[in-house]
Amino acid sequence: MSHTTSLSLAQIDAHVFAAQAISLDMSKVATGPLNKLITAHANAIGSPSEFIFFPLLSIAAHFTGPSTRVMINKDWLEPLILWNVVLADKGQKKSPALNRFVKPIQQLEVDLNDADDARNDDDEENHSRQIYIEHFSMEELHYTLKRNDGRVVGLYDEISLLYEQLDKYKSGNSDRKTFLSLINGSPWRRNFRTSNSIVPCTHFNIAGFVQPDVIVNLLHSNDYDGFCDRQLFVCPPEQDVDYDDIIQPPEGTPDLKDLFRAIDENHSSSNHNYTLSNDAHEEFVSFHDQLNERKRNQHRRDKDRKSILSKAKGQVARLAAVLFALDQALALVIKETDDQPSWLFEIPREFMERAIHLIEFCIAQKFALGKPAFKPPPANTTNTDNCQPQEIDKHRVKRLLELPSPISVTHITQRHIQKRVDNKYRKEEAEALMEHVLQLKLGEIVTAEYQAGKQKREKKTLVKRKIDDLDEEQKNILKRLKVDLEKFNQ
Repeated sequence: MSHTTSLSLAQIDAHVFAAQAISLDMSKVATGPLNKLITAHANAIGSPSEFIFFPLLSIAAHFTGPSTRVMINKDWLEPLILWNVVLADKGQKKSPALNRFVKPIQQLEVDLNDADDARNDDDEENHSRQIYIEHFSMEELHYTLKRNDGRVVGLYDEISLLYEQLDKYKSGNSDRKTFLSLINGSPWRRNFRTSNSIVPCTHFNIAGFVQPDVIVNLLHSNDYDGFCDRQLFVCPPEQDVDYDDIIQPPEGTPDLKDLFRAIDENHSSSNHNYTLSNDAHEEFVSFHDQLNERKRNQHRRDKDRKSILSKAKGQVARLAAVLFALDQALALVIKETDDQPSWLFEIPREFMERAIHLIEFCIAQKFALGKPAFKPPPANTTNTDNCQPQEIDKHRVKRLLELPSPISVTHITQRHIQKRVDNKYRKEEAEALMEHVLQLKLGEIVTAEYQAGKQKREKKTLVKRKIDDLDEEQKNILKRLKVDLEKFNQ
């Protein structure tokens, strides 16, 4: 990919570790039955729950269909389209996770097409329905959407191939801009030599996997068109499970094919609008205004962070509707009586609360993986480039620079590097030492948000630059501080 950045491998690793340190409490985003289903499929392949949960959200959104919206107010309707991407290195069971969905989808395709054939016995035209698509060209995607009423879900075990394809369209070609508009269900007109073809309403969902380094570099490049803001990223910790600890789904686990069929059947007629209950709407309004406040508190240079917060407003409404649809479909599948309850389209407060918790997690993931928050120079300093070692505590900065990277506040406090204050090794003193290294341009501070009870807190990590990336002035600073270069490069 052409997203070149100046990040070293150690810096990339620090961003990945920061994201992996933010855990998702599944009980707060999924109901008991849904959580049980996700856990059963994750245990069957020995993967984190996120490998199942995030693709499931995108696939469930697909079955709600192109005419379904969630109505926030009469002028604000969001399509149920999700672009979810799970970050995982090679050998972390990405393909097995997607295969948990491919088989039931293929079985459902056969069932739906057999039913269509029975209804259209005299029709010679092929009406076969295609639910998912893998690696494709723009022409193939347009053709697939055209013949499937505007909807298909993209399943990727390595979505960087799509990113590379879209990279080609940066210089003048309209395909990239058109593709990005699909997140909002926009019409797609494509001009061919002899004719024009239009898909009047699109419904293209994405469930994919990608290696973490790709996304870190992508988030640190110039995201001029908001490409990353449209996607939800999750970077769970690596998980390797011994063979004897792999557990097959217990008997009675709901069939994913039946789950998808239930969603599909209850959205088969045209024009469904999910609405918010009064309580759910209050939750949404409160969260919406909190996002605005957080945007206002961002520095104007933090344009990517502002855009992430802005896009979260619509994304949280979409997530609430999809979570509610999944819960209702699951209730239908596991229900033992023949009485089928009516499908509800008014979203209760519970599912808005779950969606808010989920989108907050996704925001924290992007902030950890992406650029650190911009910090302007101190008001009493006109030029931080002139910061010299004599202005700081040289002995303590030297000891800090000889610690292995990445360096957390805990690492600093445990080694008693910062000044002792009131018989405690204070966090503020440790962070001040980090700031000295930042001013000297010898490292970068990565900030990640995490939840501590009901409070949001920040975790800071210092990543030293590689010696090969330093200029002569910075190398001279290391010499004056008498830093062991071999230790500095750790």
